[in-house]
Amino acid sequence: DLQKAGGDVLVESEVGHGACFRVILPRAILEEPVKRAPSVRPPSGQLRVMIVDDDDSFLRSITRSLREQFECIPVKSVDAARTSLAREARIDVLVTDVVMPGENGLDLYRGLLLEHPELAPRTGFLSGGVSSESLLAALQKTGRPIIGKPVDMHDLFRTLRLVSAL
Repeated sequence: DLQKAGGDVLVESEVGHGACFRVILPRAILEEPVKRAPSVRPPSGQLRVMIVDDDDSFLRSITRSLREQFECIPVKSVDAARTSLAREARIDVLVTDVVMPGENGLDLYRGLLLEHPELAPRTGFLSGGVSSESLLAALQKTGRPIIGKPVDMHDLFRTLRLVSAL
């Protein structure tokens, strides 16, 4: 049974426009987990990862997939991320969707450079595709990793561990 295994199926439909089915599967067990140097491991033993994405079902799914190995702080917007960053004592890694209503992930990154410069190098972008050449060029210029959607969990785990060590 999919739900007993930790998965889910979400359906969105609109009359005359079809339906969208999202199948959420349990995360894969990494065969060889990427190891961090013990000198940079946080006191809690888990990395604190802030995930910024305006898609509720994606945010729930990715949080569910990461929560056994990471302490996740899911937020739905750039404004909510800024508020949370002001309150949180420690964020080890920040991963943000690029395209969101209002301010986008690149705007958040630029704000980090000014307000939380220690976190900027430990930031990654999530993207289902960037239609603007100028936005893509700006993202690439940051030097931060861009994780494609749909997310390859092995790639995401590896990226989170690598950027957290910076």
